[in-house]
Amino acid sequence: MTSNLEGAKAHLKEHGWVRIPSVLNKADAAHALDRLWKAKEASEASGEETFQPILDRDPSNVRVFYLPELDELFRDMLTHPAGIDLTKSVLGEKFLVSNFSANIARPGSKSMALHSDQSIVVPEPWLNVWAVNVIWCLTRMTKENGATLYIPGSNNWTRWEDVPDNAPDMLVPFEADAGDIVVIDGRLWHTSGSNVTEDEDRALLFAYYSAPYMRQLVNWSAKLPKELQETLSPDLKEMLGLSHIGYHVYGDLTYMDDKYPKKLEEKPPITKSQPAELEPFPHDYESSTHISELPANAPIEEILSIIDRDGGLILKNLVSLKELDSIEKELAHYNQPSKPEDSGFFK
Repeated sequence: MTSNLEGAKAHLKEHGWVRIPSVLNKADAAHALDRLWKAKEASEASGEETFQPILDRDPSNVRVFYLPELDELFRDMLTHPAGIDLTKSVLGEKFLVSNFSANIARPGSKSMALHSDQSIVVPEPWLNVWAVNVIWCLTRMTKENGATLYIPGSNNWTRWEDVPDNAPDMLVPFEADAGDIVVIDGRLWHTSGSNVTEDEDRALLFAYYSAPYMRQLVNWSAKLPKELQETLSPDLKEMLGLSHIGYHVYGDLTYMDDKYPKKLEEKPPITKSQPAELEPFPHDYESSTHISELPANAPIEEILSIIDRDGGLILKNLVSLKELDSIEKELAHYNQPSKPEDSGFFK
């Protein structure tokens, strides 16, 4: 499609996809394909299934999951500048690796379900881009060998009801050469094509990135061996969600006296002899100072009924003073002062 980065970013933002040619040369693509077949063998030897009936009709579609665990080459591909720069252009500077897997469509393989990546993990409406899939072509991708099929303009659909009954008639193939990448945003509706060739495999890798506030499809801290985690770069650890802080700050954390200095200066301190001046409530505001209280052993149905009605309540004596003292002693070790800037999330 384009090799101009800014043009590629604009095309991705407008159309929900872009193809970048020759990110890998033919020899490197062939080498990655060879490593993928070895990764398939290693995955099966470890007990992982490479046929997933929930996704595919028969074993002609070969799925290899958890690629970062299987080969350093795939870990390097996750941080390749071509994919990272385009992902940042829609997700921002911070994002996570939700999944990295392969799909080898062998002759006779059929299409999977029509979907957008966000539609299967996030409730509608899909008002923004929260995921990006970087598709690495290790072989050529054609309509005949099972190219990924997509619906142009479907990145603007926000609800299931937007998907028309004739959606299958709207599908067109992504066609690419070995070594190209195709980047799609999480709202673009697509499916795998059927491989109608007699002897040609179609091998693709799917590097699936998501916004940092979305739960990853793979819990990498549980999946990757600890000894492997220790060898990863700080950037890759953060992308895999292996940092000790699992959030990214989007809001404004400016101190109150810096952000609103005049407002605070205008408000005199509250003393016993000088009651605070409160802003008047809107004329239609209904005030209630009563907060319901229940004993800790109250029936759960009664507790839930009050929460549903009032939004909250006070449970009396839920934890004894003795238990509180024990908890405080147990947590004392973790209450040592720390520097948030050391986490890397406040750069």
